Amino acid sequence: MRKAVSALLVVVALAAAAWWFVGGRKSDEEKIAAVFDRLVDACGKAAKESPIGMASKNAEFSNIVADPCSVDVREVMIDGTFRPLEFASRITKGRTMFKTLNGKVDDLVVKVDPGGKTAVAEYSIRVWGESGQRGAFDESRDLRSELIKVDGKWKISSFVVDKVLER
Repeated sequence: MRKAVSALLVVVALAAAAWWFVGGRKSDEEKIAAVFDRLVDACGKAAKESPIGMASKNAEFSNIVADPCSVDVREVMIDGTFRPLEFASRITKGRTMFKTLNGKVDDLVVKVDPGGKTAVAEYSIRVWGESGQRGAFDESRDLRSELIKVDGKWKISSFVVDKVLER
């Protein structure tokens, strides 16, 4: 019985390893799409967000943006070049101006360089919610970001706005 259990464990381990090497790994494009999903989640704000929820979102930025990360999105408050902690601080300050803030990345096109260490992503991001000053809003922006691979993880090193569309 012991030998059968041991043999079964070996077979399961080999099957898991084969799955990982053959089809279980995500492509760079899928990993980069996941980075943008995490970015949108970290920047968003629910109606009654707790301080603990906000702190956990801020901690995520070190896994999303490179050091340094440049931002040129035509918003004086957040344009500049920042370290991840500074980036998180700017986003947190901006988030306080909103009652709710939601986002969604669409039309993501990723081009990974042949060496696999840098990439360019072009995409549209829709941002909607309610601000304290101007009420409900719904905007779309076309952006271009550069990404670098740091210790095997993709991080965004720049954001540049292409155009702003208000609804």
